[in-house]
Amino acid sequence: PAPAELARDEVVSSAQGAAARSRLTPPSETCKDKIFLMKEFCLQNECAKPGYQAFPACVRLKEEARLRDESRVRN
Repeated sequence: PAPAELARDEVVSSAQGAAARSRLTPPSETCKDKIFLMKEFCLQNECAKPGYQAFPACVRLKEEARLRDESRVRN
């Protein structure tokens, strides 16, 4: 495919992803009534589902896990 076609496909797929996210309930909303560790487990479960990775709560969860993993490697 030509570069213009690839760029168009990326725009279409990102638009489709945004539309799909708009139909999904954010994990922070789904897990809001949970407390302490149950909230973390809930967020992990929700963020593991297809289409949820771009939600801010899932991005934050992934970043926190990355930082924990990096600190283990250094120590």
